[in-house]
Amino acid sequence: MHDSNFQKQRSKYIAKEYAFLLKSTKLLPTQILARDAQIDELTVIHFNEVLLDETPRPKLLMLHGFGGDGAVFGKMFEHLSERFHIVSPDLPGMGFNTRPERPFSDLNSCLEFFVGTIKKFVDSIGWKSFSLLGHSMGGFFSAHFFDRHSEIVEKLFLISPAGFSLTSEESRQLWMKKGEKMNFFARRLALYFSNSIFEKKMSPFELGYDWLRNYFLLSPITNKYFSNPLFNFSLEEREHMIEMSKYFIKLRQCGERCIGYCVTWGLASDAPIAGVLARHPDRFGDVMLSYGFKDFMNYKGAYRDLREMKAVVKVYRIEDSDHQIPFQNPLKLSLCVIDFHSSGSEVETFDYYQD
Repeated sequence: MHDSNFQKQRSKYIAKEYAFLLKSTKLLPTQILARDAQIDELTVIHFNEVLLDETPRPKLLMLHGFGGDGAVFGKMFEHLSERFHIVSPDLPGMGFNTRPERPFSDLNSCLEFFVGTIKKFVDSIGWKSFSLLGHSMGGFFSAHFFDRHSEIVEKLFLISPAGFSLTSEESRQLWMKKGEKMNFFARRLALYFSNSIFEKKMSPFELGYDWLRNYFLLSPITNKYFSNPLFNFSLEEREHMIEMSKYFIKLRQCGERCIGYCVTWGLASDAPIAGVLARHPDRFGDVMLSYGFKDFMNYKGAYRDLREMKAVVKVYRIEDSDHQIPFQNPLKLSLCVIDFHSSGSEVETFDYYQD
């Protein structure tokens, strides 16, 4: 259980996040709600719900990536809300959710924690069928949710997903190659971080001493990250993202430890999305895959996997973006989602990019 100070801070930052969503989306308070779902005696899932009016709309569940919360899709809400009834929860053990002490110890128990909790969540809000969109680690969990509950998932949208390909020596070498352009100190630091995450199963937010992480590194790192011109953030947006990131990073780590269990060197996986899709060949036409033009995910490996299994899956490349497409080009991504959702399952052929 969490103490009263945690609950007080939680309420404070939920209010900040909600106020920012209202201001940035220009949706009315009746059209976007910040809510909690009590899954069981110890588990609370926080979520944002977007519904413009009482007109029936297709349902869309949106799962964010590592270290964030459901509000990361805020820039997409306005574009998607005319088409969909949206629910965007914080992933189990992340964001504003309850954070149990080490709820998983291997890949299987990690998948059960995330996928099982998400299923309990959708049951709690009464959704019987819906489309599912996941970004990054949210894409990985979306694919595995689809694997276990394909009968209730109408469409699957995978946005620069982690863990698409099977772990291999090639994936490790690709990861190590990224450090070749770094200086000696940066390369050693990157190796230390990678080893701590993939071998010791630590959250990236746990690395280093608390005083160093909180007071010397945290501010400059978050400032530099959110100053990436591809984000195109206003000063107010950047300051809000930095403030929320600092809050989440300082919380007890829980779901954030999933990285080392679910993905490996090169962000491949021992339970790859490619394997999930191969088990559902009759649903290829219901799957959309998307990458940014400057994406660091191994999209070439994904294309190879799709070609090898002869999977006719629609793939979109999103310009003016890297991995963080929901922030960097939310309009184009939203239009791709709407276009694919409207097209039915009639994709016949698709030539995967060779670059």
